[in-house]
Amino acid sequence: MPDSEERPSEEDVQHRQVRRDSDKLMTEIGRLKSLEVDKRSKPYSTPEFHALAEDVEHQAERVFRAAKQEKQDGDDVPRLDASTEDVSPGD
Repeated sequence: MPDSEERPSEEDVQHRQVRRDSDKLMTEIGRLKSLEVDKRSKPYSTPEFHALAEDVEHQAERVFRAAKQEKQDGDDVPRLDASTEDVSPGD
């Protein structure tokens, strides 16, 4: 039975990877913001404040890694007359 769907080109695969990287980065940023909002509601120098401060630091590191991955993948993709929002993340 022939495959009715065309396989995406290598360029499409690369653009979709950058879109997925961007989606991951946005998710990680959202988590960072949520942790920081929670931390801001705690009294200074309490155990809860310090625990959340550590969580914020670790989440910030995840944001940095996600941004670095997106940049690395983005450096390798060919120019496209579309934005990240215009590209489907694919399956």
